[in-house]
Amino acid sequence: MRLLLILALVACGDDRPADPADATLVFEAGLDSSLGGTLLGEPCTQPPFPEIGECHDGEGGCHDEPTGPVCRPWCHVNGLAQCAARDGVEQISDRGACICVPK
Repeated sequence: MRLLLILALVACGDDRPADPADATLVFEAGLDSSLGGTLLGEPCTQPPFPEIGECHDGEGGCHDEPTGPVCRPWCHVNGLAQCAARDGVEQISDRGACICVPK
C-alpha cells in the first residue's frame, strides 16, 4: 500500500512554484536570417508564472515589459550567442530565461 501511495505522489508531483533559476529551455533552431537581425518584439501570450512562453515558432520567449509581454529572441541557440548579431544585449527575464533585448 505504501508503494502505491509513493508512486501516486511521484506521478502527481507537487504544486509548489518553481524557482525561476531552475528554468531551462533547449532549442535546435539557429539564427533565422529571414528576421534580418531583429529583436522580434511582437506581442505574445505569457503562460502563468513561472512558465516561460515560447513565441515566433520557438525562436524566442515572451518577456514581460511595461507595455505587455513581447517576443524576444533567445540569447544562445546551439551554443552560439545571438544578441550581438541582432544588435541587442543579453538579459535574464524574471522567469529565468536568457533573452536579447534592445541596447
